[in-house]
Amino acid sequence: MRTLWVKESAYDRKAWEGLLENAGIRPEESINRTLGLFEGETLVGSVSRLDNIIKCVAVDPDHRGGSVFNALLSQMIQEIYHAGYDRLYVYTKPESVRAFEALSFQEIERVGEDLVFLERAEEGFPVYLEGLRKWKEKTQRGDEKEVAAIVMNANPFTRGHLALVEAARKASDVLYLFAVSDPSSVFPFEIRKRLMEEGVAHLDRVHVLTTESYMVSRAVFPSYFLKEADQATAIQARLDAKIFKNHIAPALGISLRFVGEEPFSPATRTYNEQMEAVFAGPPNPGKPRLEIIPRLEDGGEAISASTVRRLLAQGRLVEAKHLLPPSSQAFLESPEAQPILEALKKDPLQGIKESDA
Repeated sequence: MRTLWVKESAYDRKAWEGLLENAGIRPEESINRTLGLFEGETLVGSVSRLDNIIKCVAVDPDHRGGSVFNALLSQMIQEIYHAGYDRLYVYTKPESVRAFEALSFQEIERVGEDLVFLERAEEGFPVYLEGLRKWKEKTQRGDEKEVAAIVMNANPFTRGHLALVEAARKASDVLYLFAVSDPSSVFPFEIRKRLMEEGVAHLDRVHVLTTESYMVSRAVFPSYFLKEADQATAIQARLDAKIFKNHIAPALGISLRFVGEEPFSPATRTYNEQMEAVFAGPPNPGKPRLEIIPRLEDGGEAISASTVRRLLAQGRLVEAKHLLPPSSQAFLESPEAQPILEALKKDPLQGIKESDA
């Protein structure tokens, strides 16, 4: 067994791609580590990861059902633990679930015959849900008619996000804001969460929580084993919606989920459509309901976090601040914001392509 340098070595890349093709999956670029198991000079198995997410597990057809899978996974699992993670995740096909369950992974949710999402952790999804139930005990009185939620990346928190929150709070008795915990955004998670908390501090009964790894980030969602690459958005939306409908909403008693309208992005429109379909289906059809709120506009253009990042990358700080609430404006004027502003100027495309949720 050795490291495969699939982004640096043409030789390793060719062997890896050939193995994946024989396994019926496509190469995944969102990885930062790959191991290969060889028999002589022949690559007979490989496994990759992005931080604590296992990806691209492939075994040569002549070596399936033996020790290759267990050897690869055992080594990768140990590496992930040694890297400091205490939770491991994998997305796989239904026919592979038993092999992962034998290695102590537990299923969280699945989407038909397309995808199963599993976790290996001593304190994982059940503990997360118990934490949400405790939040319910602390923040609800029992007479609420509408308990609402919004999931947002807020990269950064804009006037558009604030307008969505204010509209949702007006239509509900208590509102939970889930800050997407993905660490890959230009604005780091802790800063995004803090700007959300500061931006809604004037609103009563609005509480900021975290998604952890259970409302899936597009940056880490795999499409490599789906039949068509363009299935990824629809299947991810269905997975997110099922986790939310079947687990998170019941834990907090959520009856209503709000999303912002996205007039320009087909992917976001697909996401909202899939979510609405899952919420309308069994079990408990229509629980929770999905409400789409029109985006706040400025000068005839919808306010978006990507516009803010583009303006910041171009050094147009005054124009960017116009799209932000006072708390986010104050952050941009602080020394703490300087590394973010410099990163955007060095790589403007990074900020533009990130999620605008």
